[in-house]
Amino acid sequence: MTGSPLRRIAPRSGRRTGDLSGVNCHAIVVGTGCYGGSGQEVLSDLPSAVRSARAVAAALEEKCGLDGRVTAIIDPRGPTEVLAAVQAAIDASEGGVVLFYFVGHGLVGPGQQLYLATSKTSSVVDTVHAVPFDQVSKRLADAVASTVVVLDCCFSGLAQVAPRESYREVLASARPEGSFLLASATHYAASFAPPSAEHTLFSGEFLRLLTEGDPGGPSWFTLLDVYRILDHRFQGSAARPHSDGVGRASDLVLARNPGRRVHDTTVVPETEQGGGPCPYPGMRPFLPEQHHLFFGREELTRSLVRLVTADPHPGPVVLVGASGAGKSSLLRAGLVAGLENERVLLILGPGARPFRSLVESWATATGRPFGEVERDLVTGWFSPLGPDVLVIDQLEEIFTECQDLEERELFVRALAAAGPDGPRIVLGLRADFYDQVLNDTRLEAIVRSGQFTVSAMSDAELRAAVERPAEQAGLRLEDGLSDHILRELRQERADEGDAVALPFLAHALRQTWAGRRGTTLTFTAFQAAGGIRASVARTADEVHDGLGATDRRRLRELLLRMVLVVDDRGRAVRRRVPVTELDKAVDLLGLLTAARLVVVDQDEAQLCHDSLLHAWPRLQDWITENRAGLLVRRRLGDAADGWHEAGRPESGLYGGDQLASVRAQLDQNVGALPMRRVEHDFIDASHRAEHRRTKWRRIVFSIVTVLALIATTFAVQARSAQQEAEGRAAVSIANEIAAQADVMRTRDPQTALRLSLAAYRTAETPATRSSLYAAYLTEAPIGLPGGHRAAVLNLAFSHDGDVLATSQVGGSIQLWDLSRRNVPVKAGALKLRGSAAIAFHPRSRLLAAQTATDLTLWDVSEPERPERLSVREIPKGMTYTVAFAPDGRTLAAGVTRGGFGCGMCRIRRFRHAGRTGRSLPKP
Repeated sequence: MTGSPLRRIAPRSGRRTGDLSGVNCHAIVVGTGCYGGSGQEVLSDLPSAVRSARAVAAALEEKCGLDGRVTAIIDPRGPTEVLAAVQAAIDASEGGVVLFYFVGHGLVGPGQQLYLATSKTSSVVDTVHAVPFDQVSKRLADAVASTVVVLDCCFSGLAQVAPRESYREVLASARPEGSFLLASATHYAASFAPPSAEHTLFSGEFLRLLTEGDPGGPSWFTLLDVYRILDHRFQGSAARPHSDGVGRASDLVLARNPGRRVHDTTVVPETEQGGGPCPYPGMRPFLPEQHHLFFGREELTRSLVRLVTADPHPGPVVLVGASGAGKSSLLRAGLVAGLENERVLLILGPGARPFRSLVESWATATGRPFGEVERDLVTGWFSPLGPDVLVIDQLEEIFTECQDLEERELFVRALAAAGPDGPRIVLGLRADFYDQVLNDTRLEAIVRSGQFTVSAMSDAELRAAVERPAEQAGLRLEDGLSDHILRELRQERADEGDAVALPFLAHALRQTWAGRRGTTLTFTAFQAAGGIRASVARTADEVHDGLGATDRRRLRELLLRMVLVVDDRGRAVRRRVPVTELDKAVDLLGLLTAARLVVVDQDEAQLCHDSLLHAWPRLQDWITENRAGLLVRRRLGDAADGWHEAGRPESGLYGGDQLASVRAQLDQNVGALPMRRVEHDFIDASHRAEHRRTKWRRIVFSIVTVLALIATTFAVQARSAQQEAEGRAAVSIANEIAAQADVMRTRDPQTALRLSLAAYRTAETPATRSSLYAAYLTEAPIGLPGGHRAAVLNLAFSHDGDVLATSQVGGSIQLWDLSRRNVPVKAGALKLRGSAAIAFHPRSRLLAAQTATDLTLWDVSEPERPERLSVREIPKGMTYTVAFAPDGRTLAAGVTRGGFGCGMCRIRRFRHAGRTGRSLPKP
C-alpha cells in the first residue's frame, strides 16, 4: 500500500455533539499499515490499521461533531508530513481542543523515547524515518488549547530489550503537559491487530463504543468515561488500556451515548463540594482520635488488643511489619484507641537520645523528678504508679538516629529488665531492621517471645480502607473508582511493594478528596491527583514550582536536613529535626506541613513518611547528589552534639585523618547543606586542637631528631672502632693459618690447600694471597679410593686419559673412571685366568689383556660396564708386556717359552662386532 497525500474528510451534517463541536477544535488521525524494508526485523504490514484510521476519522466527524475539521493521514511518507499536520491543527485551535490519534506500529528508540512508524520505516530499529513522539508532545504542550492524545500502537521488541520500568517511562514521555492520554495497552500485548479482524483490537472497541454506545453508561461520554468503559471491556484480555491526565482534560465531553435509551438534555453540572474534614490522613498515620475512620485492620486490632491485655502478663510485644504496612496507624488508631480503660503512654520514636526520651516521657507521665526516674530506669524498674501500657513506635531509630552506644545500651537494658510489675510494653519495628535487632541477644529474646507480625492487607481490607472512611464522612466514590484504584494498587504493590504503594494510595485518596465533586470522589479528581504513583510527586512539585529560585534552594536545604543516611551503602531514612534549628525556614515548613509532606510533633519536624524518599524524583536526585556529604554530616552532627553535651572537652574532637576527611567532604559539598552553629564550633575547635597537636608534634619531632643524630654519631664511631679491632684480629689469625699451611705443604698438600683457602677467606693479606698461590702451584698426589689388596703388576691409561686399568696378581684387572681428575671413581673389574699384561688401543678404549694361556679384548667405553669382545687361546708361556703399534693394527706381546721369545699378532675385523667393531687377532 502506498502513502496517500494529506487529505481532509468530507464534512458531514453539522450538529453539536460535545466539547469537540466548536470551530476551534481539530483532530489529526494517522494510520500506517504498509511498511518498507526487508530482513529479520522488518515491520509487518497492518492493513487493519489503515481501515481503523479511516473509520475513526469518520466517527469523529459524525459522532463527535468535528465536521470538516479532521485531517486523516494514511501511510505518511515521513515524520515531516505528520508534524506539519499537527502544527497546522494547533494553529487553527487556539482556545479549543486538539486531538491526535495514531494507529500503527510504535517503536522505542534512543533514550527510551517513543517513535511512531511511517511507511518509510524499514525495521523495529529504524527511528530515522519514524515520528519522534516527543516532537508531537512539545508542539501540543505549546498549544493554547486542550490536547487529547490517543495511541493505538505496540512497542515492538520492548519486552526483550528494555527493563520492566521502561514501559512506564515511555508512557510518561507520551503525555504532553496539560492533556489527556489514552493508550491502547498497559502491559505487553501479544497482538493489537488480529489478522482476520476489520479493525485493530483497541480501535475496533473504541469505534464500537462511539457507534453502539453502552447501555449502562452515562448519557454523554467524557474522555474518562471512554477509558473506564474500555478498561472494563478489556478485562481478562492480553491488552488493557491506560490513561493519564492533567488538569480537567479528562472531563471533556466526547460524544452522546447512543446505547442509552433515555438521554439527559444537558450534561449534568458539577455540584458544590461537600463540607466536613477529610476522612483520609494522607501519608500521616491515623491518630487515636481518628479511630472511627480507621478501617481494614479491625481483626488485626482485636488480636493485638487481646495479646497486650492478656493475663498473665505476656511480656513486651514487638509489632513487626514492612515500611508502609500501617504499623503506626495500627498502634495509634488501633491499639491506643482500643485500650479505652487503660492508661497509655505513646512515644512516637526513641530519636537520637532514646534513653533520655524514655526518661523524660516517663517522668512527665508519673510526675516524678527526672533524676529519680533515670536512676530507676537504669535498673529496669518502672514505677507501678505510671501508665499501664507503654507504646514506643519506630524502634529502628535506635539504629538509624542514635549513634551514642551508651544511650542505646541504657535504653535496651531498661526494656529488657522491665518486670511484670511495670507497664505492658509494645514496640513498633520496621522489618528491614529485623536483623539488627537479632544481633542484640536481649532484643532477640524479646522479639522471639513477643513478635506480632503486621501482614499485607487483603483485597477486602483494602476495599474497606478505601470506601468506609468516605461513607463515614457522608461521601461516596464514583461507580467503578474503587475497582480502578484496587487494580492500580495491585500493580503498584507488585512493582514496588507495600512500602511505597500503600502510602502513595493514602496520599492519592486525600488529593482525590480535595478535588471531589460535591460529595462524590471522582475519576477525574483521582486522575488529576496523578493516580497512586504520581500523586505524591505532583503535590511536592507544586510546592517546589510555586517558589522562587532562592526559596527553592532553601527548600532543598530544609528537606536534606530531614534525611539521614544510615550506612555506607547509602540507605536513607527520615530524620527528626528540632524546630528550633529551622527558625530561618518557618515559612517553608508551613508550606510543607499544609501539603502534608512534613509533620511537626513535639517541637520536632520530619518527613511524613519514608516512602516520600522514593516517591519524589527531585528529592531522590538531591539525596543521590549529596549522599556522601549527608553521611559525613550525619556523623559530624552526632559527634558535635555529643561533644557539646559532654561540656566540649578536647578529647571529643576530631583529629588527624578523620578531621582531614571531613573537611575534604565538606569542601566538595560547599553550599549543599549549611552547618549548624554547634557543628561550626566543633570543626573550628577540632582544627585549633589539631593545629596545637601538630605544633607540639613538630617540636617533639625536632628534639627526637637531634637526639637521634647525636646517638647515631656515637653509634657510628663505636661501630667503626669495633670493626677496626675485629679487622686486626682477623688479619692476625689469617696470617697464622697461612703460615701453618706453608709448613704442611710438602708432606700434606691437600690439607695445606684447604688451610690456604681458609686463611684467604678470613682476611686478604699479602701472606694469605701468597700462600694460596703456592697451594695452587703445588701438585698434590691423589689416592685411589678403596685401595688394592693384591700387588699391582702393571697399569695402562686410555688414549684420552679418562680410564685407568690396573692389573693385579691373581688375574684381576680394576678399572677407574678419571673423567674428574681430582675425584677418581672406582669402576668395573675384569676377572682373568691368571696374571695379565695389559695395554690400551692408541685411538679407542679397547683394552688388551694377555695371560700365560690366552689373549682377551675388552671394550671399556663405559668403565662401569666393560664388555668382553672375545678370548683367544695362545701358546702357553709367561707374558711380561703387551703393546699396540701406533696405528693400532698390531699388538706385540713379550712372552717366555722356556727361554726368551716374541710373538706378534695382526688385529683385524671380525664378523660379529661388539661395541668397538673389532675382531679377535690371529697370529
